Amino acid sequence: MTRSNLSSLLPLLLFGLPALASQAPELTSLGALRGRVLDAEGKPVAGARVATVPYQANALSDGERAAMSARSGKDGSFTFRGLPPGTYGVTVTHRREASAYRGKVEVKAGGVLDLEPLALGRDGGRVSGRIEGAPASALKGQTLRLIRVSNDNGDVFHVDLTGDRFEAFMAPGDYQVAFDPKGYFHEAWTLKVPGPT
Repeated sequence: MTRSNLSSLLPLLLFGLPALASQAPELTSLGALRGRVLDAEGKPVAGARVATVPYQANALSDGERAAMSARSGKDGSFTFRGLPPGTYGVTVTHRREASAYRGKVEVKAGGVLDLEPLALGRDGGRVSGRIEGAPASALKGQTLRLIRVSNDNGDVFHVDLTGDRFEAFMAPGDYQVAFDPKGYFHEAWTLKVPGPT
């Protein structure tokens, strides 16, 4: 590139910098949280479904801040980046260990919150079933939500679908089941997971 061509690009580069700088506050206005999932003996649990659930969101709809979910890694770790500041519930579901919940988690703008480990339990019951009436294409990538009946609005547990089937080991309590693949009506129902006898 010749010197004259480079000098003609200089104003473009300089005028473009304010636009880039104006995007930086947007990135720092978001927060992150990370933690680990452990079993009842304190060993890492890989493959657990971890979800961050905004407190003000209606559990049966997407709300202003959508819930995010991910799987725990081999060492039980998980990280959520790009979270709008606010109060969240963090839920964990697994097929062999009872679900876990941490409420009133405060995510701050520009910060990373390190959670104490979330320990799955032994008490609870297996919840499983099959989704009927929706084609496989509508089910792909979807999760079923089990909303614990409580005074807290952050305890919404996400359960993976394998084809049209779901399975999780849930802590004792009453749960409302919600599943709403786009374009299909679902019938909500409530189930009870008994506690230890």
